[in-house]
Amino acid sequence: MTIPLIVITRDRVSYTRLCLESLTPHGLDIHIVDHGSTWPPMLEWLDHSPHPVHRRGDLPPRALWGWDGLQHIVADRPYLVTDPDIVLDQSIPQDWLCRMSDQLAGGDDVVKVGLGLRLDDLPTTPLAAKVYRWESAFWCARTAGGYRAPVDTTIALYQPLPRQPEFRLGPAIRLDSPYVARHLPWYGDLDEAETDHYRRHALPGASHWINGGW
Repeated sequence: MTIPLIVITRDRVSYTRLCLESLTPHGLDIHIVDHGSTWPPMLEWLDHSPHPVHRRGDLPPRALWGWDGLQHIVADRPYLVTDPDIVLDQSIPQDWLCRMSDQLAGGDDVVKVGLGLRLDDLPTTPLAAKVYRWESAFWCARTAGGYRAPVDTTIALYQPLPRQPEFRLGPAIRLDSPYVARHLPWYGDLDEAETDHYRRHALPGASHWINGGW
């Protein structure tokens, strides 16, 4: 069974390219859902995307679950959703998706299973210090094969829509190392002009890390 992957985008073309380079080799049914991009390089990239693009207008990421098109893409299958600023860690085992599927099937109360978020290679910056304080607390809530943590729209495998039709932060599990991903904004900007455009046009509350974290 091919797993659908939905990448929610808005203006962050530099991250989106890296995200797809990371995930495309894994045989997923990839769809790009764009929520109101206005950055010209992003618009040009969307026009030439090798994957289906669904343009939905000026909406926050969680609006995905109010869209009828989601059902047409995922049907009754488990499905992956990710923001565009996530890449698989280079050392992640090839069975990462099987491990997520096993965890999702093994817990009736779990609405989704995410990859762990790597913390041990963060740069020495004020933002990274805030990230480490916030995220490391979740790694203490251990469970078999991972840790319990709320999961927003960073990469996760979701229960089929008939079982969980609306968005919820949890109950959720993130996998343990080495089943981890890297959250690119924690490592610094790839394109300052793009970041400036994103900050000026992002919807309120769309990204807490872009404004310095919690």
